[in-house]
Amino acid sequence: MLNSTQSIKLKTDSQGNYHGSLQVPYWYVSIIQIQALYYPQNTDAGVYGAALSTITPLQVLFYKATLVIATDTKVYPGRPFVTSGRLDYGAAPIPPSREIEISLDNVPLSESEITGNLQKISRFLPILQPVNI
Repeated sequence: MLNSTQSIKLKTDSQGNYHGSLQVPYWYVSIIQIQALYYPQNTDAGVYGAALSTITPLQVLFYKATLVIATDTKVYPGRPFVTSGRLDYGAAPIPPSREIEISLDNVPLSESEITGNLQKISRFLPILQPVNI
């Protein structure tokens, strides 16, 4: 089980050993807990008691990405303005495609998909009401 959610079922050998492979889910948390559960079924029911392993924490590692935004600090309502930025993966592998979202006062204004090795983005965005950034 991962974080108390059933993940996979495995069969044991005659000695009670089991072996399996799990894919790490995209939960974007730094720690995932793994635990094994056995509950008797079929001929084991009524003969053996259930068992629960200790919880083992797994540290989830992520490549670090840095996103920088640059824009004018004063803009006019109803007029477009330019914002640009850079998505930097450092020494990590660059994915073939990624999306960024630009928000103004927590309201999404623009969404862009970037493909290839292009790491610099630039967008013209309209301002619909007076805002001082």
